[in-house]
Amino acid sequence: MPSKEEIETCKEELNNYIEFMETAGDNAGWARYLKWYIEQLEHKIQVKDEAIKEQGQVIKDMCSEKKEVIEKMQKGREFEKQIEKVIEYVEKLGFHGHKNYAKRLIDGTYIEGEKFDYEILVPGRHDMFDAKQAQTDTYKIVKKDINQINFLKQCKNAGCNAYLLICFEGKYVRMIDIDAVIQLLNNNIKNIKKEGWPEWDLINYLKEKKYTT
Repeated sequence: MPSKEEIETCKEELNNYIEFMETAGDNAGWARYLKWYIEQLEHKIQVKDEAIKEQGQVIKDMCSEKKEVIEKMQKGREFEKQIEKVIEYVEKLGFHGHKNYAKRLIDGTYIEGEKFDYEILVPGRHDMFDAKQAQTDTYKIVKKDINQINFLKQCKNAGCNAYLLICFEGKYVRMIDIDAVIQLLNNNIKNIKKEGWPEWDLINYLKEKKYTT
């Protein structure tokens, strides 16, 4: 397919030819038809260019969305890493902590989600919690959280320290006792604000007990 520059040059030459033939009393029908054909060809090129441009924008948008998802996943992973470091520290002290996982068949087929995310067991304290993240200063409780909250309430009833551990804005970690979460829901409040909740106190608890590795 000819370039835009070649088409413009051809059109200009045809226009010059048509003007010359008209002065000689000839309407230059074949030249006019060829000019029309070239204009149609030019239109097709323009449509194709617009389609390519649109497709390029779609790909760009998809890449941008993918990048955003990856960044969110990476941030989520950073929060998990911090929790894993705490668990490593707990286990170095001779105690136990672990992450719960969804139930799956040997081939990886999903059966059932985990009841909640983490359990940490130290002398005099058994923590059970679900880790959440909010990109802003507010976490919104969603439908899938309700089952986890109910399971954590059962743990609280059994004497465990049960709570939601929420990382706000990628850096502020707060623990919200499960009874307080349920109280919010009973008041038809599904947004948990960052302000007013204590920081995660597990490390300070261990230090106060003077446990050392």
